[in-house]
Amino acid sequence: MYSEEEIKCMDVREANEKLGQEEFEVWRQFQRNKLEDQADENVKKWQERDENALNIIKSSVEDKLIEEVDVMGAKLKVDVSMNKEQQRVLKKFKQIEQEIEDGDEIDNMQKCENIMYELLGSVTVEYSKNDWRDTLSDVGFKGLRDVVEGVMEKYMNIINENQEVVRKFRSQ
Repeated sequence: MYSEEEIKCMDVREANEKLGQEEFEVWRQFQRNKLEDQADENVKKWQERDENALNIIKSSVEDKLIEEVDVMGAKLKVDVSMNKEQQRVLKKFKQIEQEIEDGDEIDNMQKCENIMYELLGSVTVEYSKNDWRDTLSDVGFKGLRDVVEGVMEKYMNIINENQEVVRKFRSQ
């Protein structure tokens, strides 16, 4: 009869030669637990490495994805990553703009205001949709529209410049 500590220390050859069926099952369970613990540790290490790598990548390109623009005398930082949220909101905004240009009656002026606040919140770094709503609550629809146009003009210029750089690179 072997102690648990002796069983834990045996390699597979030794366990096969020296242990009976019950003790061998104990040894297998120890080995299984040991492997599971090692796997859990490896998963944690890989997650930490992945997170570190992602943070390094983010910090190395952050200065390329955030631009400072001057809109109506205010300095704003805009996120020019063109992420999925920005794409979704920009698409909704363009649809509403098209409705206005086509002379269609917009069902709800609030719908138009909401998308403009959402657009501002998605492209600016320091302000959310609600921050914009609080800040611009007293400027009226035209004032809101002027701010959106000012921010979006600068934003789209940066996006277009970035896309032009990519096009030139691809054509070489």
